[in-house]
Amino acid sequence: MFAGPVELGILLLFFGNGMGLPLGVPPQPVDVKIDQAAPEDCLVYFSWVQSGDPSVKSINRLERVLADVEFRQLSKVLWKQLDDGIKKLTERDKSPEAGALAGLVTQGARQLMRGPGALYLAHFQMQPDGFDIDAGLMLGVGEAGPQLVKHIDQFLSAIVRAPPTPVKVEGVTFHRALLGPGIPSLTWGLHRDYLLFGVGDSAIANSVQRTKTPAPQWLTQVTRQLPVEKRSTLAYVNLKAGLKLLLTSVPDPDVSRTIKVSGLENLTHLGTVSGFDGEETVTRSFLGINGKRTGFLAVAGNRPLERKDLQRIPADAVVAIALRLDAGESVSRIVETLTQIEPRAAREFESGFQEIARELEGYDVRRELFPALGNLWTAHTTANNGSFVTGWVFSVRLKDRVAAERGLLKVMESFQRQSERDQQRGRAGALRKMTFAGEQIHYLAIPDDDILVTPAWCLRKDELVVSLFPQALKSYLKHDASTKSLDAVPQVAKLFQAGRSPTVVVYTDTRELFKWAYPLTQVGVNVVLAQLQRGGVEIDSSILPTAGSIAPHLGSAVTAWYLQEDGVYVDRRQSVPGISGVALWLQGMMFFTLERQSFGRRMDFGETIEAVEDVPRR
Repeated sequence: MFAGPVELGILLLFFGNGMGLPLGVPPQPVDVKIDQAAPEDCLVYFSWVQSGDPSVKSINRLERVLADVEFRQLSKVLWKQLDDGIKKLTERDKSPEAGALAGLVTQGARQLMRGPGALYLAHFQMQPDGFDIDAGLMLGVGEAGPQLVKHIDQFLSAIVRAPPTPVKVEGVTFHRALLGPGIPSLTWGLHRDYLLFGVGDSAIANSVQRTKTPAPQWLTQVTRQLPVEKRSTLAYVNLKAGLKLLLTSVPDPDVSRTIKVSGLENLTHLGTVSGFDGEETVTRSFLGINGKRTGFLAVAGNRPLERKDLQRIPADAVVAIALRLDAGESVSRIVETLTQIEPRAAREFESGFQEIARELEGYDVRRELFPALGNLWTAHTTANNGSFVTGWVFSVRLKDRVAAERGLLKVMESFQRQSERDQQRGRAGALRKMTFAGEQIHYLAIPDDDILVTPAWCLRKDELVVSLFPQALKSYLKHDASTKSLDAVPQVAKLFQAGRSPTVVVYTDTRELFKWAYPLTQVGVNVVLAQLQRGGVEIDSSILPTAGSIAPHLGSAVTAWYLQEDGVYVDRRQSVPGISGVALWLQGMMFFTLERQSFGRRMDFGETIEAVEDVPRR
């Protein structure tokens, strides 16, 4: 049996899915007819290939996970729950609509998951009495086609209270439902081994005609620009045409000015292709830009990373992020763009910096501190230093250490003034410092059970380093330059080619992250399923696969963003999609739940206490 909704859905819902929707996995060969039927002038398009039967002998890691007996059993349970749910619906609701819908959902859901198929919006235009549209679905159905058409007939006949009208398209009979004045007609039927479903009077005729022509130029361009060994899905949005449609539908000068000033008017299209590439799953995306990046699109700058920029991140990082960003230039670009779009919003944005300046007795963070910061930012955490919960270390390289030190002194003076006010109320923490590995570390020891972290920072010769806890910062300072760093990891090293380097790199050790995330996932799923059981869904947490059926197939995940002259290219390679996504969500929810009240309180700081740890500089 093809990969069912649970094998894929469990990865999508509980681990996220960098491949997008769980369709076309494991991928079968691309259906040429479906590619040919894609509209030449298309606004939105999404297609997926047929899902095959996963094999335990496959080289691809995700396919081996889906082939595991636990995931196959999981699929059977979920399909049974769908069928049972539909059956209960028809027992409660004896209307013709409910009975027809039951048959359509039961068979249609399986056919959609199996594929191949495509959804498209070729044309849309507002009219005085409604709208003109050309949209539809093309789905490979084979021998299941006649029964599926029958279910559609029954459902729409029950809705409109009239049998469908037969219409001929190139000698083939299709069925049409008229929904009322100003509402586009719906037409459906079989053409060879495909179900065609169209919205708009000419949608079916246009689809049939396109099956006789080559694939459109834009689709060929996307597949050539975003090559994937075995394609699963392809998505395309014609941004240029979409923005034109927006301006036509909403002829408002403010909307036109916003699109122009923000830089959106230079966008051409967005394309994404996902699938299998050897043992990995890949997702490649491209945001086309015609001309120079302006407005908000220019915030990221242009300078790429260098491989040596990753040398201070240890190779055993669980998660690591590195990017190029000039904070001063980026903020100035945002203010400049907002000023042209909505001056009030720009003033409110700047008022935040003015408020900080008042707290710091006139020190202007934007104009004095930001210019002192460099454009290389990193963040990472390791399993040995708190992993995904407490081990985060953040750093930014410095352009002007003296100016950066002056800014930090202003911040610490503000802390001290606050502590003097709080001491009068008997609530005081401590701004402390220690010497470690030849560097001075400052940290905040806050005696408040609502504050879950002990922020620490260190101003080094060429970088400012910040962490949630002093232990992670001390570990970073102990890092020996001779030990292996992230730039030596093969999956990361190959990102840096002659003449082409990314501006953003995100690395995840998904196997290590899985060890932390999956137990919490089991708890969360148990809570959700308990709620569903009270609603009559007979599923408990025992359906979840064991960690042992997933963990052996996990490897690293690497995402790279490339800023090119003609657009932004994103490449993501991973073993099993999206495990990092659930970890980020779980950590965010955990901190939000535990600290949601603390953000509304004022932090207290007391006397400065000095501690010295005699650890030699490395």
